[in-house]
Amino acid sequence: MESDIYSIIKDKCKDQFEFYNELENYVERELLLEINNIKSKKKQTEQDDRVEYAISLLISQGIKAYKSNMILIREGYASNALIIQRSLVEIIFNIDYILENNKFKYKRANHYLHNKLNEKVWKRAELSLNKHLYKTYQDLSNYTHINFKSTSRNLKENGISIEENEDMVDVAAIIGNGIYYYFIYVICEIYDIDKKKLNSIKMPESVKISKDAYTAEKIVVSVFMDILKNN
Repeated sequence: MESDIYSIIKDKCKDQFEFYNELENYVERELLLEINNIKSKKKQTEQDDRVEYAISLLISQGIKAYKSNMILIREGYASNALIIQRSLVEIIFNIDYILENNKFKYKRANHYLHNKLNEKVWKRAELSLNKHLYKTYQDLSNYTHINFKSTSRNLKENGISIEENEDMVDVAAIIGNGIYYYFIYVICEIYDIDKKKLNSIKMPESVKISKDAYTAEKIVVSVFMDILKNN
């Protein structure tokens, strides 16, 4: 990649890269250690272990997906980063789907582990109870798969091009950071981890808008479900 393209991308995404570095430092240096400590002290049934195994695989894959997404953005491949972001949203849907109902979580985890999770994405999304996140998923799908928008930059007058460019890198970084923050929020909810440190991370206003939309809906739904359970 040309050094000037590196500089342009770095300048366009400066606040997003700074947020990424701080959030990922927290995840790798603190959050994962705390999760593994919690897991080591749990006394669980064989079925619970199976569920835990499935969730652990999804969490690991989600973190790797986010890191891959940021590498692509740094390299000037924003449209490809958006494809990975779509996969990260699917990972969140799968986690929510498996854990949504205690009665079915072992069966659903087993289906996932045996490649039998046949329910359509919209069905899993429906059970995640987050319409705003599903709308993001639809938008990512429309952009990356259903029409030519994301692939149009791969052609030039003289033929096929795989050149890097700064188009949409800032937009991709904002969307990816918002999704990933919510992903970490969900993980903290699963393991009942205090979010004080997560909330203390300085967040660009552009990311905060997405974060507030995702988490607000999750909080509202959780409160509503608690009300139903108690009445």
